[in-house]
Amino acid sequence: MTSAAAIAIGLSAYSVPAWADNTLDVAIIGEADTLDPMLSTKDVVSIVTQHFVETLYTFDANWNVAPLLAVDLPEISDDGRTYRIALRQGITFHDGSSMDSADVVASLQRWTEMASRGKAVADRIEAIEAIDANTVEIRMTEPYSPLLSLLAFSNSAAAIYPEEVLGEALSAIVGTGPYKIIEHVPDQYLQLGRFEGYQARDEEPNGPAGGRLQLADEIRFIPVPDPNTRVEGLLSGQYDFADGLPAESYARIDESDAAEPVLLRPFGWPIFAINHKDGLLTDLNVRKALQAALPHDDMMFAAFGDDNFFIVDAPMYPEGWTWRNDAGTELYNQNDQARAAELLDAAGYEGTPLRILTSRQYEFHFKMAEVAKMALEAAGFAVQMDVVDWATLGQRRNDPALWDIYITHSPFLPEPALTSLYSATSRLGWAEPDKEATLAAFTTATDQAEREALFADLQKAVFEDVGFIKIGGFNALQGQRAGMTGVNPSPWRPAAGLDGPQLTECDAVTRYIVQRMVGMLVVVLLVLTIAFVIVRLAPGDPAALMLGPEATPAEAAELRERLGLNEPIPIQYLSFVGNALRGDLGTSIFFNQPVTRVLLARAEPTVYLALFSLIIALIIAVPIGIYAAYRRGSWLDQTAISTAMLAASVPSFWTGLMFQRYLATELGWFPAAGYGGPDADFWVRMGHLVLPSIVLGIVNSALILRFTRASMLDVLGEDYVRTARSKGMTEWRVVLRHALKNAAIPIITVIGLTFALLVSGAVVTERVFNIPGMGNLVVSAVLRRDYPVIQGTLIVVATLYVFINLLTDLLYLLVDKRVRY
Repeated sequence: MTSAAAIAIGLSAYSVPAWADNTLDVAIIGEADTLDPMLSTKDVVSIVTQHFVETLYTFDANWNVAPLLAVDLPEISDDGRTYRIALRQGITFHDGSSMDSADVVASLQRWTEMASRGKAVADRIEAIEAIDANTVEIRMTEPYSPLLSLLAFSNSAAAIYPEEVLGEALSAIVGTGPYKIIEHVPDQYLQLGRFEGYQARDEEPNGPAGGRLQLADEIRFIPVPDPNTRVEGLLSGQYDFADGLPAESYARIDESDAAEPVLLRPFGWPIFAINHKDGLLTDLNVRKALQAALPHDDMMFAAFGDDNFFIVDAPMYPEGWTWRNDAGTELYNQNDQARAAELLDAAGYEGTPLRILTSRQYEFHFKMAEVAKMALEAAGFAVQMDVVDWATLGQRRNDPALWDIYITHSPFLPEPALTSLYSATSRLGWAEPDKEATLAAFTTATDQAEREALFADLQKAVFEDVGFIKIGGFNALQGQRAGMTGVNPSPWRPAAGLDGPQLTECDAVTRYIVQRMVGMLVVVLLVLTIAFVIVRLAPGDPAALMLGPEATPAEAAELRERLGLNEPIPIQYLSFVGNALRGDLGTSIFFNQPVTRVLLARAEPTVYLALFSLIIALIIAVPIGIYAAYRRGSWLDQTAISTAMLAASVPSFWTGLMFQRYLATELGWFPAAGYGGPDADFWVRMGHLVLPSIVLGIVNSALILRFTRASMLDVLGEDYVRTARSKGMTEWRVVLRHALKNAAIPIITVIGLTFALLVSGAVVTERVFNIPGMGNLVVSAVLRRDYPVIQGTLIVVATLYVFINLLTDLLYLLVDKRVRY
């Protein structure tokens, strides 16, 4: 069970709830892309769904399979092929219906059809049948020891739902767990509430097994993609628990009075996945050369740095695990480039590049790849590092022609057969015959001692045939509010109108506006064309990219039909443009809502953030710029110029992190992140924007300040300014009424451009402060391959940008009557 998932359903040791209003706020690493755990193997999905969806079995604190919705462990026939499972009676779904064998049979059948782990075992299942209302029987074609672990596993889970909601997509998320879904606002929060009809088991809590208690009234999972923001939110008291924290934050959390670190030791293992299907590494000697050259100590240190967070350890399982053995480990961590060079010579290596596919989604993957590249080149390899985003890596690793190694990682799993890398059917295609025979014997053996001996043979094969390469072991860091006890995390548990009367030459202005509107239309059509072409130029099938690597050909074909991708390109283009001009920007693949509605839901924080930031920038920049120009060459002028250059040079994300740390965490003056909870009123939401607005205001004030100063310097020496002074006007009346008015045109121009850039370009700040605005939306859409949202955002932002420029031009008339159109 994932770590954060144990928080609420493993809260048994809390004597008094230690959070405000009995609501637990949990910061997670991102949005769960589905709330159906059958359909995902992602940690973040397991973390949230185990609170409201349950399985027949789970794991206890020692990773033993334990009953959950089943009465007890199953009765297994003497031949090991038949599993008879008695169901607990009185179990109620969140919709009020009672669970019976029909629900369980239908759910398990869907699991074998839809879930990746269920599909893997489907061919071994002869039948799943209801014996009576409270008994289910699973008959296998042969003994299969990992079955119970598969039924207990938290991702690609064999979740139990009411038969009535089942289908390829659930008609409703209805489970039996201790909490039920109250509200889900994607990218903002998932709010769960106590399920009053929950029937807990009678046993004492034992990790995720036993009686699950409901000590929190509500749990709110908040996606916070930036790890530093999760840290600051935890330390400032905004979050009660935070998952996936960077190792370098350990000392700060440990020294804090507000929070304490939770170290998951051990958590998982980084892996060099090897291509056995195609390319350079189909040669055993080349694989052995790769194995010999890698410096595991250097790679792990580069990746994790702190000794608290990694161990250079050869066996596939850590100390204390049943499966740990030393078979084959003498071949681990050789760090012998000379030996590797000899093996390359024996293989007749001629300099073909070794292609390493990696991503910076997990920075430690990239750091390990960099160190490996240097060692491999020293051994004589030519190395090509392909660094791509995680979604692209997911696509490319499905094509063996595109890589030799890809870098990944896995938690330590309680059942080795759950690790797909051992199987010939995995992406690696490791099909060495002796290994395959060992794996088949391992999965069908029923005696534990025999299985342990067979796994030792399997591990030996990994080293001797270089099936894949384990780099080491690493720990993970979480954090919790100080004083919370009983949390038992472990590796997998856990626009304003213009004033018409002030405008002169109305006919000319009207004509100008019409001309600009026509120009705007041309720009919008150009943007529409670019948005249309981008999707068509993306490598691969757009439908497959949108659905992700797990999509079936049938699902991709259905999406192509729904999006009209089967039509001729000209028809697609005309349809796309026509719909966009009518305001129909399509339907989001992820949200399953019109893109317009999705964008409107995210517009408020972005617009207010841009507006407040602009106001702050003007308050800082215009007075200082005017005074610096008036006192040209003075110490204040020089200080203003230097400060402006500094503000423009420092990245906004760094400024944001510093403000988070000191103004939010240390002083507690402002919220560290977010946009308020689901019940937050207007002023609370605006309060969350103060800190990011200050950051953006300071950063953007630099350009406005320099333009204001330069424009004022241009006019302060003009004849009309000297004339005004000679008439006896006060100095500040001369400066503000005469000089500033004539210097206003370039200042207004840069203000308009700044506002447009703030609306369209506050991505980094929204990300750092976890603000659910349009910038954050488009980043999430890119990562999810949600092309309709990407297209829609591009169109809306471009249109808004052109419209703001038009308003800026019209504002010239308000400040300078000499302007003519």
